Amino acid sequence: MNRWYARLLAALLGVGLMVAVPVAASAHTDLAGSAPAEDTVVDRAVTSVRLTFASALNPDLVNAVVAGDEGNRAVGDPTVRGRVLTVPVQPLDRAGRYEVSYRVVSSDGHPVT
Repeated sequence: MNRWYARLLAALLGVGLMVAVPVAASAHTDLAGSAPAEDTVVDRAVTSVRLTFASALNPDLVNAVVAGDEGNRAVGDPTVRGRVLTVPVQPLDRAGRYEVSYRVVSSDGHPVT
């Protein structure tokens, strides 16, 4: 009977490892969406940019900047709630193309830009 328990325990441990390893390896996060959406043309001033990721973020390790092609920048203090990073946008003085740059750290400790 002792061998039977040992084999059962070994089998359960093997199955547990097969399930746990892919979960740990896939813990990196990806950008799942944004508001305004990528390549959107807006007809009024944007007051914040919201980035939604596939998994929770470490709120102490986030950085985001909104910058225009002529050096015009709007930098606010980002906030994190779970998977959502919100960057307040200060008033910008000219219309144009703006790019959002970010660097966050996913729950597994890997940086994502």
